[in-house]
Amino acid sequence: MDDTTKQIDEGIIREALDRLHLRQVQKLDLETQRAARRAAVQATIENQLQAIDADYETDLEALGNRLDEDMKFVKTCVLFFGATVKGAGLMAVYAKGRMSWDGKRLDGYATAHPEILAFRSEGQPSVSIREV
Repeated sequence: MDDTTKQIDEGIIREALDRLHLRQVQKLDLETQRAARRAAVQATIENQLQAIDADYETDLEALGNRLDEDMKFVKTCVLFFGATVKGAGLMAVYAKGRMSWDGKRLDGYATAHPEILAFRSEGQPSVSIREV
């Protein structure tokens, strides 16, 4: 390759490099502009979402408190009643307290001694609410 060809080839390559660099700068600039516009829109949307949340917050909190009170009332009544009660959309399922045994104290003892029931304990009954 002679000096003239080398100069022409290097010139073409330099032009291509400069064009490449310019396009990279333009792309970065466009990406920065896009990010700024997106951030502005996101801020607006976030403000709108916060306003919506604020509109519902008091009512949702009050309703949540009433739901908690109703749940406690139903569970207390079903525990007193001692049986499952079915409504239109929910049912309160009564469950007797579970029996449990102390395995360490009962190993080897159960077969020899009928007084094993002294080691038995019974938990409290419970109520669960389920969809019908």
